[in-house]
Amino acid sequence: MSILSLASHPDFSDSLLSQSDPSNSAELVDFNSDFDRPIYSSDFKPKWIKTFRFLIALLTNICGGFTTKLDELHQLLLSNNVDIAVITETWLHDDIKSDTLELPDYTLYRLDRRDGRQGGGVAVYVKHGTPCSYLSHLTHTNLEVLWLLYRPHSMARGVTHLLIGTVYHPPKASNSEITDYLVRSMDEVTRTHPHTGILLLGDFNQMPDAQLRSFPLHQIVTNPTSLW
Repeated sequence: MSILSLASHPDFSDSLLSQSDPSNSAELVDFNSDFDRPIYSSDFKPKWIKTFRFLIALLTNICGGFTTKLDELHQLLLSNNVDIAVITETWLHDDIKSDTLELPDYTLYRLDRRDGRQGGGVAVYVKHGTPCSYLSHLTHTNLEVLWLLYRPHSMARGVTHLLIGTVYHPPKASNSEITDYLVRSMDEVTRTHPHTGILLLGDFNQMPDAQLRSFPLHQIVTNPTSLW
């Protein structure tokens, strides 16, 4: 592997930091010395290197027919090695039992619409072995939001947890109610775990996001999320 600086001049007369062999020795080479005299070399070999693997998340809006799409969904999760699958507009209700929605190697968390109207609802499939806990105490009676707290053995520097919110916000629902609730929920978790990262996934249906961006959060999904 080579790291090359082209900042000063395109004739490559600057220095090159390169790893020349598997011994992990690094050499800083002066290109004005016929390439044969190392200025500095080190045989330092770290005893261990901290690494982490960020989870693979899938977000999709299925607009009903959940039970008819399970085989296709499962194949999608397996082929992409998905850790967490976030699904909005599940259209599930009490008559559809969770055991009919089970997928091998995944745990299902669901939150159905509870006001009697058809539609809505959210669900999350979490791959077995993925260290997530369901924050049921944050559930709001009138809102379709499901929270998980992800805590792997190793995270990026400065982050201890990842708060994952699965959101379905219907087009005619109160924007202020859900925005205030989301901010309060994020505040509650980050007070307990100050170094928590936050990932909000779902269908917000043109909900104003200025208050969320000031938390601060940043928009990262720019493509349609409906697969069916």
